[in-house]
Amino acid sequence: GGFGFTISRRDQEIVIISTMEGSPSARAGILPGDQLIAIDDRPTAGMSVEELNRRLQARPDQQVTLTIYRATTKETKTFPLHRELFKVASVVDCKILDQNEGIKIGYVRITEFTEPTAQELADRLGVLEAQGMQALILDLRFNPGGLLTSAVDVSGLFVPPRTMVAYTEGRDPAQRNEYFTDIKSGHWQSVPIAVLTNGSSASAAEIVTGALKDLKRAVVVGETTFGKGVVQSQIPLPDGSAMLLTTAKYYTPGRQVIQEKGITPDIKVSLDEDQERAVALRQRGGSFTPEEQQLVAKAQDAQLNRAADALHGLIIYREEVK
Repeated sequence: GGFGFTISRRDQEIVIISTMEGSPSARAGILPGDQLIAIDDRPTAGMSVEELNRRLQARPDQQVTLTIYRATTKETKTFPLHRELFKVASVVDCKILDQNEGIKIGYVRITEFTEPTAQELADRLGVLEAQGMQALILDLRFNPGGLLTSAVDVSGLFVPPRTMVAYTEGRDPAQRNEYFTDIKSGHWQSVPIAVLTNGSSASAAEIVTGALKDLKRAVVVGETTFGKGVVQSQIPLPDGSAMLLTTAKYYTPGRQVIQEKGITPDIKVSLDEDQERAVALRQRGGSFTPEEQQLVAKAQDAQLNRAADALHGLIIYREEVK
C-alpha cells in the first residue's frame, strides 16, 4: 500500500527512481527521473529522510499533494494523490519480438523482485519456450530492486545449480555470507541472454545483472546501474530510537563491489532525455497526452534494438559454427 514510487537523494535533490505499475503515482503520470520538490507545499530541500517518510505516510483517506519538477520538459506540476492498496505484477510484457530472419528473440520485463517473481518468470519463460524462443532479453530498466532471495532465485533460472551469485563482505570476517542458487535451478542455462539496464536499475536488479555478467551468462546492454548494495544493521539506542549502521557490502561473483559503483554494461548504449522518457511512458502504459503519444510513437528504444542485434549475431554465429 502507498503511492507506489521509490525515491533517492542525489546531491540535494529527491529523485523518483521508479513508479510501480498500477499505482496511484503511475496512473497520475509521475515518471522516473522526476524531482520531488515539495510535499503539501513544504519544500523537500534540506528535509531529512525521516521527515520525508513521515509526510508520505498518509492515511488512505488523506490527500497528499506532491510537487514535481520534470527536467526533460522544464515543467513543474502538482499531483494530488491518495494512498491505496494495489497489486504489482513483477513479471510483465512477455512476448516474442518481431522476427528477424526467422530468429525468435523473447522479451520479458521484471518491474521489481518480490517473493513470487522467480516462479512467475519461469512460467512466462515456459510460454516463450513453447513459442520457439531462441534467445532472451531480460529488461531490468527502472527496476528498484526488492528481495535478495528473489534475485538469487531469478539468477538460478539461468545458471547451474549451487552457483554462487553474490556475497557480502565487511570489516568483520563474520559478515562474509555467500548466496548460492538452488540445487534444482538452471533450467534455462543454455539460452543466450541480454540484460537491459539503466541508472535506475538498483539493488536486487544489480545482483542479478552482476551475476549473469560475471558468470558469462549474459551480455549487459544499456547504462551503468544505480550502485546500491549494502548490508545495514539496526542498533537500538537508549532513548528508544535506533541507528542503521552499514556493516557490509554486496559483491558480484567476480569480486566487483556494487555500492556506489554499479554494474557497467558490456555494450554501452545511452538514451537521450526524450528516448528515456518514451521508454518510461511505454512501461507505464495507460492513457497518454497528445504530446506523450507523439513522443512514444517517434522515439526509438536504441537499447532494446542493440540487445536484439547482439543476440541475433550470436545465434547466427552459433549456427555457422555447427
